[in-house]
Amino acid sequence: MTVEPHEGGQIWETTHDGTRTPWARITEWPPPDRFLFNWYVGRSEENATFVTFAFSRIGSGTRVDLVHSQFARISHCGAMMAAGYCSGWDVVLGQCFAGQCQKHCASLNTFEEV
Repeated sequence: MTVEPHEGGQIWETTHDGTRTPWARITEWPPPDRFLFNWYVGRSEENATFVTFAFSRIGSGTRVDLVHSQFARISHCGAMMAAGYCSGWDVVLGQCFAGQCQKHCASLNTFEEV
């Protein structure tokens, strides 16, 4: 996954065979507090839903709040998609992203004696 870190930047997936598939376009990029994007994986950009990630410091960690909205824009299947994303974001953030963060933090805490 690639994120172009600026307003108007794209978020896309590059598959193992090199195929690049657009997922979203960043609509606001005010780091370090949050970023917002329209989300249109598998649909035209005109039928996008909206996602907000907000970050806040909690002790020595970071709280991530996610709001995914505007499913009514996809009238024929919006409610079903919203239900699917409820569990989908849990997997993406709770398992995949958190797992990568734990690996990264573990590698930062590893050092060689010289």
